Amino acid sequence: MNPFKRINLHALSFLLLFLCAGFFAKAQSPRLQLFEYFDNTSIPVNIGAVAKANYTSLANANPDKFVTIQYHVAWGSETGTDPMNLHNPAQVQTRVTYYNVTADPHGIQDGGDSTLGVFRGQPANFAQSFIDVRDSATSPFSIVVSHSLNPAQDSIRCHAVIKVTGTATSGLKAHVVVIEKQIRFVTAPDVSGETYFENVMKRMLPNDQGTTLPAMNIGDSVVLDLKWKLANVYDTTQLAVVCFVQDAATREVHQAGYSAPQLQANDAGTESLAATDFSCDSITPQVVLFNGGINALLSCTINYQVDNGTPVSVPWIGNLASGASASVTLPALYASGYHLLKVFPTNPNGSPDPVHFNDTTATYFSHASAPASDSIAEGFVSAFSPADWGIGNPQGNGTWEKTITAGGFGNSANSALLEWYNLPAGNTDDLYAPALDFESADSASLEFSVAYARYDGVNLDTLQVRVSTDCGMSWTTVYSKSSTTLATAPDNTDAFTPTASQWRHEAVDLTTFTGEPNVLVQFHGICGYGNNLYLDDINIGIMLSTGIEPAVANRVAVFPNPFSNELTFSTTGNAPSEILLYDFASKKMLQQAFTSVVSISTAKLPVGIYLYEVRDKNGVIEKGKVVKQ
Repeated sequence: MNPFKRINLHALSFLLLFLCAGFFAKAQSPRLQLFEYFDNTSIPVNIGAVAKANYTSLANANPDKFVTIQYHVAWGSETGTDPMNLHNPAQVQTRVTYYNVTADPHGIQDGGDSTLGVFRGQPANFAQSFIDVRDSATSPFSIVVSHSLNPAQDSIRCHAVIKVTGTATSGLKAHVVVIEKQIRFVTAPDVSGETYFENVMKRMLPNDQGTTLPAMNIGDSVVLDLKWKLANVYDTTQLAVVCFVQDAATREVHQAGYSAPQLQANDAGTESLAATDFSCDSITPQVVLFNGGINALLSCTINYQVDNGTPVSVPWIGNLASGASASVTLPALYASGYHLLKVFPTNPNGSPDPVHFNDTTATYFSHASAPASDSIAEGFVSAFSPADWGIGNPQGNGTWEKTITAGGFGNSANSALLEWYNLPAGNTDDLYAPALDFESADSASLEFSVAYARYDGVNLDTLQVRVSTDCGMSWTTVYSKSSTTLATAPDNTDAFTPTASQWRHEAVDLTTFTGEPNVLVQFHGICGYGNNLYLDDINIGIMLSTGIEPAVANRVAVFPNPFSNELTFSTTGNAPSEILLYDFASKKMLQQAFTSVVSISTAKLPVGIYLYEVRDKNGVIEKGKVVKQ
C-alpha cells in the first residue's frame, strides 16, 4: 500500500503522511505561542503607551517564544477612524466576536483559556510568568511556514506544513494570516498620537473561518498552499505570514508558525529624528540612518523637507553593516514659527530603494520670530498654529491643537485646545506667542479667555503663563492656576467641551518686563490626566512711549480702577483734551473730547484690560491701563 495519499478540501492541497504512530509517540514539538493583540489608533496614549511598552519589552525579551497578530478594532467613537481597521473590518470583527472582546487594548495568549495558565486581559498586565508556563508545555504539532511574492509584487503565496508530532484532538482549524510586520505613518492617523504599529492583520486565508483539519494521527502532515491578491498594503516588503492550529470549541491555540519579512539587498531607512523643540537660534536636526538591507550601506542620499516645501538633498558616504545605524547631522534650519520636518533617504548604494516603510521619519520644531513692537491679538480662526507662533511638545504625542467646536464665550467656534483628557499625567506642552520688543514700552499686559473642567478632585492639571527675556534659557512664572482655581465649569468625567457661559477672562500685568528687547510669552500646560483645556482671545498689548513730557499743570486722574459701568477722567488743567480707549488688540473702543472732567458710560464694554491715551493740543499727556470687572 502506498504510504502517501492526497486529500483535497476547500480546493486546498492536504498531504497526509502516514508513518508508524508508536515511533512519534513521545516526539512532541517545542511551542511557538500566539499573542493576539486588539488595538485601535484612537486609544488614549496614557492607556495605549503603558500596554505597548509592557508588550514590547516582553516581545524583545522572548523573540523565539511567541508571535503576534494585531487586530485593529472599531466601536463607539472609534468607528471609522482607524485606517487599518477600515482595510479589513469584517475579518477583525469575526475575531472580536469569537473571543467576545469588549475593550481595547486587549491581549489573548494562545486562545486565552485560564485553565491552561495563559493570559487574557489588558496587555499592560501581561507577564513573563505566562510565557514561561506556556513554554514548558510542548505542542502536538510542528508548523513550518514560508511565503513569496510574485514578480509584479501584487500577490502573495503562502505555504504551510502542519505535522502531527503528538496526540491531537479533533475539531481543529488551521488559520493562515498575512500580517504587515511594521507600519509607520509620518503623522499620527488618529488622536492617540501613535505613528508606529506592528504585526497588523491584513488578511485571513482562505477566510476568517480558517480550514477545518481532518482527523490525523501521529506522523500525518497537512500542506496548505494559499494565495491572496494584495489590497491595502502599505509596504509589500513588510509582509509576513502566521499559521496557527486552534481548537474551534475551546479556543486553545496548539501551535503557531511564522514566516518573517524578506530582507532586500539594499535598503536605507531612518530610525529616529531629533530637533530642538523651540529655539531662537538655528535648529540643527539629527537623524539616525539605518541599514535595513543585506549589503553593507556605503552611500545614499538623505532628503529633508520642511512642511510641504521642496525637499533638499544631502549626499551621505560611509560604511554601515546590515542592521547597523549611525547619527547624521543635517544643515541648520531658520524658518520662524511651528513646522513639520520630514527626513527620508533614497538611492542606497546607488540603486532604487525597494523598502519604504522605514524611509520617512518626522518631527516638529519651533523657531522664534524676530521681536516685533506691535500688539498681538489671536483668536485661532485661521490655520493652526498661527504664523510665528510655536509649539513645544517634549513627549512627542498629543499637544496644542485648534478646535472648531468651542470659542471664547461662544463668540466663535475656534480656540486652542490642550486635550488633557487623553494625555498621560506629567505630560507638558507649550504654546509660544511671537517674540515681542518691550524696550520702548511704558506698560504691557496679557489677557486671554480660558475654559477648563476637572475630571475629578484627584487630577491636578495646571496652566502657567511664563515669560522669558533670554530666549527660553530661563522663565518667570507670572500666572499659575490648577484644579479648582483653574476650573470654569463643574467636574466632568466625559471629555469637556465648554458652553458659552463656561469661560473666564484672565488678565496678567507684564509691565515688569518693559525695557526688554526680546520677550517670549509661553502658555505652559502640565497634565494631571484630568480634562480638556481651552484658550482663546489671547491679547498682548504694548503701550509705547512718545518721548513727550506732559506739562506739570495738566496731570490726569482716572477713577474708579477697576471699573464696571462708568469711568471718569479728569485733568488738573482747564485746556480742551481728548480721551481714547483701546482694547488689547489695539482696536479703538471709544473717543471723546472733554475739558477738565468727563464721565463715560462703559456698560457695553466687555470685561477686560483697556489702554487709554489722554491728548491735548501738544500730543499725548498721559497713557495707562484700566481694568473692567
